[in-house]
Amino acid sequence: PRRAQDPGAMFAAPRHGTGFSGRSGREPRRRGGLQYAIAFGIDGAGGQVVVTADRVLVLDDTRVSVNGRTSGGKINLGGGFQGRDSTISNAENLTVGSGATLSADSSIGNGGQVVVWSDKETYFEGSVSARATGDQGGHGGFIEVSGKETLTVLGGVDASSISGRPGTVLFD
Repeated sequence: PRRAQDPGAMFAAPRHGTGFSGRSGREPRRRGGLQYAIAFGIDGAGGQVVVTADRVLVLDDTRVSVNGRTSGGKINLGGGFQGRDSTISNAENLTVGSGATLSADSSIGNGGQVVVWSDKETYFEGSVSARATGDQGGHGGFIEVSGKETLTVLGGVDASSISGRPGTVLFD
């Protein structure tokens, strides 16, 4: 897989191989679900990945990573916190497939933030983490997995910290 060279940028590839850069504004022309997205931040912080549409499908075994050395980044799939972020359009339905991993971990600082949201039905079968994995005192991050009407969670969540406070997990 290719990686974006610009700090803070994101590269994502849908199922059929058409990619787009998060800064270019271009969108994939072929149908399919998200296969991978990796965002690097500036100065060792994780980057940001925002994916939204009427229906969001994160394919089985997909990897979305905004891990950083000094802090985890931010992932928004289907919307923002509790669907209230006016800068991100909310998905109607969202599915995260089996084996998909979403991570906003940090190796020496605080875990990041991951929001998985839809206005109708959210089906989550993957795993999500916003961990502080170092021994230098970082705290766990924030994870929200929500469906305004229906929520099914069959996957795993981890907002732990090795040596700091655990993070927060919200199911709604």
